Amino acid sequence: MLAFRQLVLSHVVSGGFREPNATWFLYSRVRSAAVHGEEPPPVDDAIVDSFEWAVRDTLNEYLTFASTQNIGRRGKLIKALTSHPDVPKLVDWIRTNAGNDWEAYLEKALLIAEHPTEQLHD
Repeated sequence: MLAFRQLVLSHVVSGGFREPNATWFLYSRVRSAAVHGEEPPPVDDAIVDSFEWAVRDTLNEYLTFASTQNIGRRGKLIKALTSHPDVPKLVDWIRTNAGNDWEAYLEKALLIAEHPTEQLHD
């Protein structure tokens, strides 16, 4: 869901977004391996540099979005992103362009978007 929220945030703030599979890969494979004491997959310098810029851009987008929407808490940010009216359109884009690994998360994203007042956890 982190990669999806990053995509929605970029879309809302800038009108575009990075290829979400990079964040998906780094979060699911590299972070997971590190947390579980496994050997992480190799990551070259270009991927590290790209991720570094993605983090910077995401932080700047968060600050922009938070100030324009008067958001000061994580929960309010997540609710604003997960209930954004463009979520179904972004889910369709991912289904068409990003691969099958996303499907379980996309169903959850649509469910949350349809019922934003319910508490559904990651």
